[in-house]
Amino acid sequence: MGLFDRFKKRFKKSAEEITVEEDSTEAEQALEERRELIESLEDSKPTHHPTTQSVETPAETGEQWDDFDEEPAEDPFAKPLERKERKKAERASSVEKAAKAPEKRERTPKDRMASTTGRTLVASGPAKIEIDFGDSASPTGGR
Repeated sequence: MGLFDRFKKRFKKSAEEITVEEDSTEAEQALEERRELIESLEDSKPTHHPTTQSVETPAETGEQWDDFDEEPAEDPFAKPLERKERKKAERASSVEKAAKAPEKRERTPKDRMASTTGRTLVASGPAKIEIDFGDSASPTGGR
């Protein structure tokens, strides 16, 4: 018997133990207990009586909010319903976008020794080679 079968068997047993027939005395007792519990919960809840509170007017507290004379921004989620209106809106937005010239940024000279990994590179120059064209013979090698 697998784990799932065991779980299924236990679930059926517990369901049979919990459920009772509708017209039995056990069902009536369970309903009465439920009613009593609900009533006790309602009684235990604190009743909130509204108290009169002084309401401050904006004149008393000073201007807390700025009055905006500007028109509210368009709702970004509101789309024109018809296809033609949607296309006209797209064209208008593209014309506005094209009318605004993109800002040209000044390019800063890049450091040639900076790497993308975050490590600093070491500058290396041309290798220096010394050649001796003297007449002296070498003490080793040769015939």
